[in-house]
Amino acid sequence: MQKKLMTTSIALLLFLGVFAYSGPKLVPEVHSVTSPISSVYVTPVRSCCILPSSPSTQVVVNVMMNLTAGQIINGFDIRLNYSNYWTPTQSIPGVLQANAGLGFNFANNVFSGRDPISSAACIDDIVVISNAICGTDDAVIGQVHLAQTIIGTPLSGPLQNQFLFSVTFNVKGIGSSLFIVERAHLLNPGDNGPDSSPQFVQDVTGAAIFGNTPVVAFFDYSPQNPPSVLAGDTATIDASASFESTPSGLVELTQPRYSWNFGDGTPNVTGSNPVVQHRFLFRGNYTVQIAVSDGSTGQTDSFKRVIPVLPVLGGLEVIVRTVEGGTVGAVVVVQVHNFSLPNASVCANCTGTINAGGTVVFRGLSPGLYNLTLTGPTVKPNSKQAMVYAGWTQQSWVYMTQLTIPPPDTTGLEIFAIVTVAGVALVGTVMVLQKRKRKRMRGNGPGASAKSSGGKKPRFSRR
Repeated sequence: MQKKLMTTSIALLLFLGVFAYSGPKLVPEVHSVTSPISSVYVTPVRSCCILPSSPSTQVVVNVMMNLTAGQIINGFDIRLNYSNYWTPTQSIPGVLQANAGLGFNFANNVFSGRDPISSAACIDDIVVISNAICGTDDAVIGQVHLAQTIIGTPLSGPLQNQFLFSVTFNVKGIGSSLFIVERAHLLNPGDNGPDSSPQFVQDVTGAAIFGNTPVVAFFDYSPQNPPSVLAGDTATIDASASFESTPSGLVELTQPRYSWNFGDGTPNVTGSNPVVQHRFLFRGNYTVQIAVSDGSTGQTDSFKRVIPVLPVLGGLEVIVRTVEGGTVGAVVVVQVHNFSLPNASVCANCTGTINAGGTVVFRGLSPGLYNLTLTGPTVKPNSKQAMVYAGWTQQSWVYMTQLTIPPPDTTGLEIFAIVTVAGVALVGTVMVLQKRKRKRMRGNGPGASAKSSGGKKPRFSRR
């Protein structure tokens, strides 16, 4: 149990960026919730019509979760980004400002009744819960961040439409603000066995929009092979949530037209269908833009966001701990080999050494089952297997036994030192005795009497 608690605590600290971490961010791609895998998403998908001059100038957004069958969690770490944020010193007026004074509302959330521990609670770089922190890589503004964990029995899927938390925003200007789940870490603590391996649950995320302009354009997207959009696959891009904002409330568009620019050099696509399929042939970050017009009013709006397209490769983060769950204070070399391809040669980037935090990350791996071999001069060798998925960085925890290295036998050196000291002492004694002997001999030689009488001749008395 002690090992389990320590492992969970270390994992949460790693989530928050407390430890130096040089590997890639383990962040799921942002896209709509159309997949059977787990998901973290924002509701309502669209909110509108509130102006800075309205009687009530606040809008509330919720972060929700779906957990698939077979998955368990005992913690989450969520960062929600919002665009067009408002600040008093900004030259271009923003639209929304997160209300740090009201903080987070997580009453009756998925961990209700389990005394959740909030390890991170940050709104625009302001800590809003005692004993919580802002992560070292949290944004100064335009981001809210909440991480919670529970002790004891984890929650089991399937769970649908589960509330995580909500945040209140003040409406400060005219325009739109996009809500994107930038981090969606759901922690599966693993089993209670000796080789427990906590994992981030594979998940997709869903975005949302606030707008108070006559037409509000918006789209979300989903991958062909979740959790990420992969090079060569077809992405579904859906702008059907675009709407018209009126003083009386949200109104659906009438005879809308959509014009798409996919940002990859392919021809623009224009039509009345809000849903398009597009294939990005190469990896990269593509800025996709849409122009939406309403046929009844002639009003238009444009909207753009980045769609990351990943290579058809995956990553593996190996986390090494002692059998007690602590950090290994030793050199550990990790080698990975694609077991799915028995004849595959060992690649140049498939061997690495853990860093001070006990981790090493391997990138650009072909999907499949991998053998992990871990060795070091002061640890017992270990091995295990782990799956690598395209478009995802999988975690694999390995627990190692540190060896007690006996001190070297210094008996021979001690004897040599004693003999050497004794020999030096004996030589010194002999030299002192010889020096004294020579001195006595000089004192008894010719002229010794003259020296002893001060060089004067002796006197003889007369009788």
